[in-house]
Amino acid sequence: MKLSKTFKSNRIKVLGGYGISHFITVLQPVIIVPLITRSLSVNDYGIYALYIVLFGFLIPLVSFNTSSFLMKEYHGEIENKKEKYISNFVLIKIVLLAILIGLAFAFRTFIVNLLEINSLFIVILALINTFFAGIIDLVKSQLRSEDNLKGFVTINVLSVTLIILLITTFYFLEKLTITWAISIHLLSFLIVASCGFFKVLGLSFNFLRHIDLDVIKRTLRFCWPLVLHSLSAKFFTMGDRFIINKFLDKESLGVYSASFQLAFGVSAAGSIVQMAWSPYIFKTMAKSKVINRNIKKNISLLFIGLTGFALMYMVAYPFVFDLYYPEKYASGLEYYYWFILGGMFQCFYWILNPFLMVFEKNIYFFRITLITSIFSLSFNFLMVKFGIEYLALSYFLSWILQVISMVTALFLISRQNNQVQFEQ
Repeated sequence: MKLSKTFKSNRIKVLGGYGISHFITVLQPVIIVPLITRSLSVNDYGIYALYIVLFGFLIPLVSFNTSSFLMKEYHGEIENKKEKYISNFVLIKIVLLAILIGLAFAFRTFIVNLLEINSLFIVILALINTFFAGIIDLVKSQLRSEDNLKGFVTINVLSVTLIILLITTFYFLEKLTITWAISIHLLSFLIVASCGFFKVLGLSFNFLRHIDLDVIKRTLRFCWPLVLHSLSAKFFTMGDRFIINKFLDKESLGVYSASFQLAFGVSAAGSIVQMAWSPYIFKTMAKSKVINRNIKKNISLLFIGLTGFALMYMVAYPFVFDLYYPEKYASGLEYYYWFILGGMFQCFYWILNPFLMVFEKNIYFFRITLITSIFSLSFNFLMVKFGIEYLALSYFLSWILQVISMVTALFLISRQNNQVQFEQ
């Protein structure tokens, strides 16, 4: 059996250009992690891992998913009024960043005690970095909307090259401390975001002259449900790291995060498939909400292919782990397979989730991730005292629940909506 000709022919460019360059950015943390783990103590790597988790949690709050609004509406009004709309998107990010920094200082004692850190240093850096990451995301969304493959690849390569080059330089100079490891991310994001702000988005420091309250209201109205969904998803996928940090120690967090980081390759591969798969589904089902034979065949083949890739990854993982990490991280081999299997089910979920958007049932995204988040956090709180391997198991079980919930939602929608048909 082969993937349908339509799927293959329409997605070669996505996989070959957009997909590969995106894959490089996803793998960038995996590329630099051997240098960081060899330079830092396990405790310091735990602090670094906490910074990465904070960055992930804060992205929806600062970026506010404005890039989704840009891509959805670009070929309507935005295409002819790019400067106006993007200026307002940037203003939203600036205001949110200022509010969150203010709240961080106002609740400094609470945050420091909750995260068990010595200062707000990594929190403030994470907040600032999310702002720059949001600008970069806007740049890439505009380039995708314009089908500017060269620009998209250039931004991705620049982002990855800067971080890898600086981390490698400091590693060989034996200057790679926890402070420099985090500051390098800030410097790299600042450079790429500045290039994108002035060269790609075409904005200047006078962008505030384009402020339009109606645009801001439309943007906030569209984006806030996506922010809720993103936050609930972060609690589900990253909440285990906060629990380890609070109830165990930074060393446990460091080992757990290192084991997860290397296992993330399965999810990274799935994200590339999703870049090609989602547009194919949107185009194929644009006129008729029918899941035809070709779609079902492609779903089956993608499931089989991703399962095979995950199993091969699982076999190779211990050998790569021994080459990748120092001996002090060896305990991460006790539970890595749960991360790989969880990543496999994450890929399955990504294959299914475009159908919710086709059926215009986006509210189910929030409901599904809310259910999974409650299960994941509850399981983690109960099991953390027995060891971090149970939190890895929770990650796997949570993704199974996520997929089951998605299948259930699609089944209920098919029963309730006569427009949704499954071709026999």
